[in-house]
Order: sequence, then C-alpha cells, then structure tokens
Amino acid sequence: MLSQLSVLAVLLACVVPAAAARLAALPESLIGTWACGPTTMNGPKLVMEVTSITKFATDRTFKTTTTNVIKPSNRSPVTVVISSHGTWRLEGATLIWL
Repeated sequence: MLSQLSVLAVLLACVVPAAAARLAALPESLIGTWACGPTTMNGPKLVMEVTSITKFATDRTFKTTTTNVIKPSNRSPVTVVISSHGTWRLEGATLIWL
C-alpha cells in the first residue's frame, strides 16, 4: 500500500514533476507504476488527450508509454504512442532519466 506521501507525490507528478521529486526523497518511494491522465488540452482547431504510464523498477530501470489522441475538429482522430525505457537516478531532489 502506498504511503500518503507517495500518493501525494504521484498526484503532484501529473502537475509539477519537480515538486514530486522533492517529496520523493528516497529512491524506494519512486518504485512502482505511476499513471497520469487523461489530461485534455484544447487548441483552436483540435483537442488532444494525453495519458502517461511509467514503471520504475528496483534495479533503477524505467519503462514509460505516453498515448496522445489528437482530435482535429474537421478530421478523424489520430493516435500517437510514444514508448521509452532506460535507467534512472536521483540527484538530490532531481529525478534524472538516462
């Protein structure tokens, strides 16, 4: 079960990643699956929904998938899926993806 601090860090990560990193003072509090979204962004001629899921492992690796659904006002929606993976570390209050 996530501690209240971990839950707060996850919620803040959706809005202010730097604040979440400061709350997650210990690397162990980052381990697990973090999800954000869908977040809706409105433009003059389109709406875009963004969802992101990142898994941080104890071996300091991560996998993340971000899905963007772009909905132009006069065309069919387009889905863009971006996946990345690598290693991570904490430097003070900064989470660094390598």
